[in-house]
Amino acid sequence: DLLVDVKRNRLWVCTAANERFVRFEDVDRGRSALLEFDLSSLELKGRYPIPVDGLPHSLGSMTQTPSGDIFVVDRTLPIVFVKSMIEDRIAPLFMSSNMVSLRDITSSPNGKKLYVADYEMGISVIDLETQDAGFVRVPANLNLG
Repeated sequence: DLLVDVKRNRLWVCTAANERFVRFEDVDRGRSALLEFDLSSLELKGRYPIPVDGLPHSLGSMTQTPSGDIFVVDRTLPIVFVKSMIEDRIAPLFMSSNMVSLRDITSSPNGKKLYVADYEMGISVIDLETQDAGFVRVPANLNLG
């Protein structure tokens, strides 16, 4: 997935090791990273790998808040990661056993809430100030699948 930040002249790219890639090595299985490029020159400015923890990861959709923080869903495990503008690393922000398959993410215009789409469970809202989360309530007759 890609995210363009024109204001800060950055291109953000998610990458993950995949056995279908030509130079795939088994030692890289389950590894994933967020890459930061200069938008004008496409020079790599930063690489922020998910720390090796023995679990499979695959970073996917991402969003950016007005402050510049990047939030990324893990498509393998129900984890939302954050790359803060003031940190040189990516870190888990939110994990939930109530979620199954995270697919997309966006933030509120003021950057105080995240909306996360789960393929199985629907849409959840995460309050970034309190880190409270809950699912969006929908009518019982709404088909979410």
